[in-house]
Amino acid sequence: IFFTFLTGYAVLSGKIKECGCFGDCIKLTADQSFMKDLVLFIMIGFMLLKKDQVKSILGHIVSIVMLSSVTLAAVAVQVYVLANLPIVDCLPYKKGVSITEKMKIPSDAIQDSTVITFVYAHDGKEIEFDTDHFPEDFNDSTYSFVKRYDKLIRKGNAQPEIKDFVIIAPSGADTTMDILSQQGKILVLFAKTLPNGNAGWITDFTRVLEDANKRNIPVIAVSSDATNMATFLTAAQIHIPVCKGDLVAIKTAARSNPTLYLLEQGVILNKWGRAAICDFSFD
Repeated sequence: IFFTFLTGYAVLSGKIKECGCFGDCIKLTADQSFMKDLVLFIMIGFMLLKKDQVKSILGHIVSIVMLSSVTLAAVAVQVYVLANLPIVDCLPYKKGVSITEKMKIPSDAIQDSTVITFVYAHDGKEIEFDTDHFPEDFNDSTYSFVKRYDKLIRKGNAQPEIKDFVIIAPSGADTTMDILSQQGKILVLFAKTLPNGNAGWITDFTRVLEDANKRNIPVIAVSSDATNMATFLTAAQIHIPVCKGDLVAIKTAARSNPTLYLLEQGVILNKWGRAAICDFSFD
């Protein structure tokens, strides 16, 4: 009932274009999500009405075991991906992707289609029309200009896959393109917020940092909470520049908190979640 109402509101209000419930792997428009919930609502309603006639073909013990197994598997997958990275990566930050290219609008993108619309007051009413549909008596002095605006006729898809990816240096300067155009390799540690709980990854990251220093490969950290992150790393005897980034962009790029990226001229050579930093290799 709740989700049918929610998706119905999304359709009627027009404020939400995509459901987002299934992430980037299964993209559903608001209309598709509403129809899905409507069908499920009807099917579940039918099952509730006929609940006394619904009989399991499995035994009671087998049903409990299956339900418990599925629940444990679902929890295990969640725990794994929060410590590592998504098993199936449907995000624009895939291995082998150029972040720089993904920040550009695709060449085949469809731009928004708009038309200049005028609003005039006439006989106590406001009348809208475009340049091709002027009223026949428009020269009448009774028309009074109110405003003009661009009216959206067709929504395009001229949006880059990666948006709001900005890296601000400790000095306050925008250093995004400097990092993405960096000649040679660079390591970037993304942390949306200060990591809580077990910080065992710090030991692994220290070894990574030592290896990077031997190879003269720069290492930086990017966090939405840059000040506290810098304090945290300094306390762990890790001295690297800590830059500031947008929280939403980092949450998309770093599904595990933190996530280590190996970049070369903006191309993602590899990435490791918190629990996999111990497996890091430049090869």
